[in-house]
Amino acid sequence: MTMLLLYLANLIIYWQVHNFDFIILDDPVYILSNQMVQRGLTFDGLKWAFMTFDYNTANWHPLTWLSFMLDWQLYGMNAGSYHWTNLHLHIANTLMLFVVLHRMTKTLWQSAFVAVLFAVHPLHVESVAWISERKDVLCTLFWFLAIWTYLRYIERKAYKWYFATILFFVLGLTAKPMVVTFPFVLILLDYWPLHRFEQQTKEIQTCVNFRKASFFCFRRSNLHLFLEKLPFLILSFIFSAITFLAQKSGDALQSLADLPLTLRIANAFVAYFTYIVKMIWPFNLAVFYPIPDAWPVWHILPAFTLIVFISTMAVFLIKSYPYFFTGWFWYLGTLVPVIGLVQVGTQSMADRYTYIPLTGLFIVIVWGTADIINKRYPLKIFIHLFSVCIICVFMIVSWFQIQQWRNSLTLFKHTLAVTMENYFAWNGMGVALRMLGDFNGAELHFKEALHIRPLFAEAHANLGGIYYRRNELNSAAFHLYEAIRLSPRFENAIFNLGHVYLVQKKYAEAGDEYKKLLKLFPNHAEAHNYLGVALICQNNIDEAIREFETALKIQPTYIKAKINLSNALKAKNSVINTSDENFSNVMDSNKISDTQKSVSEQLQ
Repeated sequence: MTMLLLYLANLIIYWQVHNFDFIILDDPVYILSNQMVQRGLTFDGLKWAFMTFDYNTANWHPLTWLSFMLDWQLYGMNAGSYHWTNLHLHIANTLMLFVVLHRMTKTLWQSAFVAVLFAVHPLHVESVAWISERKDVLCTLFWFLAIWTYLRYIERKAYKWYFATILFFVLGLTAKPMVVTFPFVLILLDYWPLHRFEQQTKEIQTCVNFRKASFFCFRRSNLHLFLEKLPFLILSFIFSAITFLAQKSGDALQSLADLPLTLRIANAFVAYFTYIVKMIWPFNLAVFYPIPDAWPVWHILPAFTLIVFISTMAVFLIKSYPYFFTGWFWYLGTLVPVIGLVQVGTQSMADRYTYIPLTGLFIVIVWGTADIINKRYPLKIFIHLFSVCIICVFMIVSWFQIQQWRNSLTLFKHTLAVTMENYFAWNGMGVALRMLGDFNGAELHFKEALHIRPLFAEAHANLGGIYYRRNELNSAAFHLYEAIRLSPRFENAIFNLGHVYLVQKKYAEAGDEYKKLLKLFPNHAEAHNYLGVALICQNNIDEAIREFETALKIQPTYIKAKINLSNALKAKNSVINTSDENFSNVMDSNKISDTQKSVSEQLQ
């Protein structure tokens, strides 16, 4: 009955997502513009998923890629079905959380209440309602499955369950490496609610009566609990290194020159504090929170004081309230990979980062409430009624928060309404308007983004695209050049600047841009094609033919490259030099491509 109610609670607030669309944040990179994903599940796709350090996503998560490939094979472009998959993964996570808590603590209502908070809390909306955050709900499923098999290992003392735990941990890591903190959480669970440290202490009391031998036995016995986590720690280290390399290859890591260590530490404390506030009062939630140039002291000091105070209390009260210790340090520890000390992108924090960590705070609150009820029985009815009201409020807030994810326009309108000086949201709104054909509105939004953050490469690239469409080529070239200067590996900006030079008949400069792009991305079929066009316009037909052929080897169905190769072969056979007058016969299309890289550099 409890599990049915948990299922219905999720369904009531999230059923609306089946009508939602893809959005411009990462969905093009993961699905809409990803040719490997759109081939479905294939051997080449499997190889690519495990071998690629995709520049646009700056992450290594092969299982997430494979899940999208399966979705594409099943649903194609039906966005609602992708949302529905995310929802059912979230439901599975809710049910697994209830199962593992109930199995560990042997309590029904406390476990159920933590699970329902996990199910309906507004901070979790982003992880469920955003298709590209499949990695959140997927890795969390394997997180809870790994805890479940760990419990079986403890109960049965059978190593097949230990190896099953390692397997689920690895699967979680290949979905999203944020689960690297899993071995740390296992140690916390060993203390409470599994009480394995207490069991070991009781065992050594009968060991021998000599003080030295007893101490040695105690140390050796507890050491076993840490040694059994060693394989998990090794895996965490390996996957952390892989993730670091992936993010570095995608230029997603911020340097200390851009974001000093002092600012990162200050932001970490403010983020820890703000997540707690938003857990209690989940309003003004946004898809992007810009990191400021500096945090005021009156923001840092209360945050630092509160975090240190609660941590100290958790340690001092560890014997009396062990759930407080486990829950609090679950929260602090699982946020470490995304708290910003190793900064990816320019966001201060993100709602999706709380998907696993908030469980720790829920445990503290629910078990603390149970203690109050047990000690002050007259409050029992009031607390139960208040708890039901809290759940109802969270469900209502989540219902409306989910609606902000209906499409890109609703998402960025909401973000601009609840945040200030949000250059990222202004740029995103501009992209959404451009996709609707409102180029004047898009231009205004891109300019506002640059007004707030003049060194924002994405807005420069998007504004360059607007000027290109108006044939204001010098302005287009200026903004595209600025985007490349600020982000030297900006794929679409380099590609589009080459297009601008082609239209300006600066064929050598255009060729240089395409060559620059191919040094960074050798398998860029379109760059090979347009490099061929630039070469033909310089009467270099033989090299152009090689570029067209290379483009077709990479992408055999590339129609433009086929047409250009055919025209180039005809020109060679006829011994006719290509001139500016017959340029249009070779280059069938010059239209600048959309700069869809938008948010993948800022959002992980």
